[in-house]
Amino acid sequence: MKKIGLLFLLAISVIPAFSQYFREVDSVRVVENSNTLRNPWAGGINFPNVCEIDLNGDGRKDLFLYDRLNSRITTFLNNGSTNADLAWDYAPQYETLFPPISNWALLYDYNCDGKEDLFTISPQGGSVMAVYRNDYTPSSGLQWTMVTDFLDEAFSTTRQNIYVNGVSLPAFADIDADGDVDILGYVNLSPGRMAYHKNYSQEHYGVCDSLDFKFETACWGDFSLLIGGSNQVGCFHCPCRTAGPSFPDDITDLPEISGDQSKAAQPDDTSFQHTMLSTSMVTVIRTCSLVMWLRIIHCLL
Repeated sequence: MKKIGLLFLLAISVIPAFSQYFREVDSVRVVENSNTLRNPWAGGINFPNVCEIDLNGDGRKDLFLYDRLNSRITTFLNNGSTNADLAWDYAPQYETLFPPISNWALLYDYNCDGKEDLFTISPQGGSVMAVYRNDYTPSSGLQWTMVTDFLDEAFSTTRQNIYVNGVSLPAFADIDADGDVDILGYVNLSPGRMAYHKNYSQEHYGVCDSLDFKFETACWGDFSLLIGGSNQVGCFHCPCRTAGPSFPDDITDLPEISGDQSKAAQPDDTSFQHTMLSTSMVTVIRTCSLVMWLRIIHCLL
């Protein structure tokens, strides 16, 4: 018996050791109710920011999703199909090319070069915003350069950071139609109010490629949200108060709805299933029982 055991150990010792390894395979077809799923291995979507960006330089706007629930980036290439169900191809190879993101990420071409740049909470943390410039080239592909990790503005006789936080998203748009990007956000001293951070790049330099902001007003639109309410307006033409902390909701959309280049604010409530639309002329207010997912689906189609 001892001889058999010894022979067994010797046999084991001369067998080559093979290590296990795993390889990602995303080409396996998935069929549900006789329908082949288009992107079955892209993973789920929980609470994303959805933005467009040209990932591969082919002139088509692709999709960038940042899931705020699990800090996951997901990217899809636009293949040019006019069929919305077939237009997007999952492209995970671009997901690792983005800079560090915290809490949220929004893409907007601030320097007018046709390439979407990235805004997010700064690595410094707190209430500070960082900006990364999109420096895509055909030879190097998608790459980013940090422009600032402390986006600031003129305020009275001093300078301060443009206030952001991890819960409420700002909005980027050309509010005054002068060609450069402005910012709408919130300040913690103005309950339910929208703060207007005006970019003076055009006025000071005659170009739209700079981030030269000034705190213009804490009461843009002349209305106030109802604090503690489910994304409702508390009052129009109410006094512009400047005291008391507030943490309202997101202003991710500033659509033009009237054809006159005026902007409308569309806050998203992170806790309630309601969406509100308020025009910049403060003449129309509409509260809809629409789940936020409907807006995301609209972006995907």
